Amino acid sequence: MTVAIERVADAPGTVLLVNLSVSRPDNWGNPHQTALKPATIRAIIAEALCAGWRPESPGSAYPWTHALILDRC
Repeated sequence: MTVAIERVADAPGTVLLVNLSVSRPDNWGNPHQTALKPATIRAIIAEALCAGWRPESPGSAYPWTHALILDRC
């Protein structure tokens, strides 16, 4: 599943294109119940900003990966 995040502004900027490393919840072949909560969106934005995403600058989409489901032993 991919999510696009962009700044609300008058001028266009760079979209953050986030790969969540999961299939869409409506995928009948491999269904799951994963919630994308506001706190997760805030964390994704903070990580991408620290990594160099500049939402106010025009340009191509900024690709980012954030795995919602982590493998744990």
